[in-house]
Amino acid sequence: MQTLILAFFIWTTLSFSVAFWGKSRKTGFVKALIISMIFSPVTGLIIVLLSDRRPCTGANIPEADTYIEKGVSSFNLGKFREAIEYFNKVIELNPCNPSAYYNRGSVKYECGDTVEAIVDFNRAIELNPGNSKAYLYRGRARLVLIGNDNEAISDFKKAAELGNKEAQKIINEMGIEPAGIRNTSAP
Repeated sequence: MQTLILAFFIWTTLSFSVAFWGKSRKTGFVKALIISMIFSPVTGLIIVLLSDRRPCTGANIPEADTYIEKGVSSFNLGKFREAIEYFNKVIELNPCNPSAYYNRGSVKYECGDTVEAIVDFNRAIELNPGNSKAYLYRGRARLVLIGNDNEAISDFKKAAELGNKEAQKIINEMGIEPAGIRNTSAP
């Protein structure tokens, strides 16, 4: 009898774990829990992993805006660790906030963590493809990480295309013809 109770407890615990994972996917908490309880936690996990992530709603959370402001202020004061903590809080509240990823990436870039900065810039661009600064700083991080790279140049071109004057200046200094803009100074 004790073995049966223990097995039920383990089955239920694993099913709830799968259901919590399903919460961030299209499967959802309830469906993942039911599948895990009826069939097995392994079956539930497979279904959850095969389902798509839930799309971002872009909900505005006032508390998140406050943390963004505090994070930017900390960054400007050179308190990088504190700034990252604020941006992490924003991401916990709203994992679809592109500003949090861009700002956290900027702090990581400033601290020399270019790989992690690129990861954050990628997510910021995924959430807001019109953010020219995210392309600019991802390009800078790629230059630092890899050197004069085609991916970095592509980022600078995209940032310039979106109207970023700093990216346009970098392109001009590198002697690169930006996409969609013809160089008329040729003889």
